[in-house]
Amino acid sequence: MTRYKSRTSFKTIERDFPHHVDILVPDGGLGKRLDDMYAWHHARGIQAMHGRGRRDESGRDYVR
Repeated sequence: MTRYKSRTSFKTIERDFPHHVDILVPDGGLGKRLDDMYAWHHARGIQAMHGRGRRDESGRDYVR
């Protein structure tokens, strides 16, 4: 059972899409750049998929 109705699980996304892009999140966050990434996907008719984020040993965050 999914946690949220009609939302694909991270496990399913990572299985169906084997190529990943990990982005280092700057200290102030992604801000407008994240909006630009979503606009790029929307302009090309691509549905953006979200994978698992992670934090390295030094405390830096990465989003997938």
